[in-house]
Amino acid sequence: MMNSYWENKVPAKFEHSLIKLRLWFYIIALVHLALISWYLLVIVDFSTSDDQNIRKYNQVRWRLLTTWFNLLFYIHLPVSVYCEWKALRGEASRKHVQILNDIRSTSFSSILLPTATFADLLFWRLWYKNPVLLAPMAILDAVPFWSQHCTHTVSLIVVIMDILLVPRQTPRSLKNGSMLLAAFVGTYTLMFLYSIAIEDEYIYSFTKTFSYYQLATFVLYMFAEHLFYFTSQWIIVDMLWGNEKNRGIYKRYLEKVKLS
Repeated sequence: MMNSYWENKVPAKFEHSLIKLRLWFYIIALVHLALISWYLLVIVDFSTSDDQNIRKYNQVRWRLLTTWFNLLFYIHLPVSVYCEWKALRGEASRKHVQILNDIRSTSFSSILLPTATFADLLFWRLWYKNPVLLAPMAILDAVPFWSQHCTHTVSLIVVIMDILLVPRQTPRSLKNGSMLLAAFVGTYTLMFLYSIAIEDEYIYSFTKTFSYYQLATFVLYMFAEHLFYFTSQWIIVDMLWGNEKNRGIYKRYLEKVKLS
């Protein structure tokens, strides 16, 4: 949830500057997402390849967890731009803006942050171990290396910056957020298992050698790590933005600046 405790105490000048910074940040992130999507979907055309594995990947890529959370970014980023623009105009208190702020805050903390963090960190761990664990080498060779950073590094930076720039307050209960996260990860897991069991389609190369026991272990690991990132973010939120008992790093800094 957005941090009303913080918003009532932040100096107006600092708040105005922070809103402008967030607005430009979201615009740049949205433009980057649109450009890399255009490049990977239009310029890099897997469907025309002579390699059957590459042509097949043209459909498989829509089942990647990276694709799923980037599609959510296509909702989160435009909504964020609109809300920050309204806040800059002094219209943040309008009912529909408050509703949109609550939706983007909830979807970000419950789905986008844990999912993007999990997918990006797992991607780079596997990449530096052996890229073939992610996909056949023919597919990896079909796209330039810099595009991997565009899809698996920039998104991680975006969620980190969102945590640093957007005032939030830890909810009294994490139950609803964790249930929303479980629903999203559960839906993806069902699709992931269906692809393997029914269609004999392995979205990720490293799962091809998995036994049923190893596959079940990976699913549990996926749920556990998502939950870890979901709960850990609130420790960071409390450290930065504070709560009723803790003023937070930003609040203490502003107090020092005001006294100096």
